[in-house]
Amino acid sequence: IFDDDCIFCNQAVKFILKNDRSKSIYFTGSSSNKAIDLINKYQLKGVPNETIILISNNKVYLFSDAVLKTAQLMKGLFPLLILTKIIPLFIRNFIYKAIAKRRKRLLKNNCDISKEYSNHPRIIT
Repeated sequence: IFDDDCIFCNQAVKFILKNDRSKSIYFTGSSSNKAIDLINKYQLKGVPNETIILISNNKVYLFSDAVLKTAQLMKGLFPLLILTKIIPLFIRNFIYKAIAKRRKRLLKNNCDISKEYSNHPRIIT
């Protein structure tokens, strides 16, 4: 689940769709019916919109853990990012939250996922 009103988040989704050789990662925007269903199912109502929510094998990953698990699911060299797990969680999450707090200022443009990707089979609405 990603913030579909954030160009930074949309660009991250596009990057993963383009580079995920496993073709196993699916996305839904935080305002979609599917996201609302998942948020209710996994009792995530209090989770801030500043995090990617990854659900894999019925386990929920948030903040830096969501990024590292996503990288692990991708093929190629991306799983090597798991090596950053040696950095303590509180430091990884501090960095993640600092970026997340500024994400809408980092990239300024249209926030919608482009038409090229809006009908992508791994984007669930």
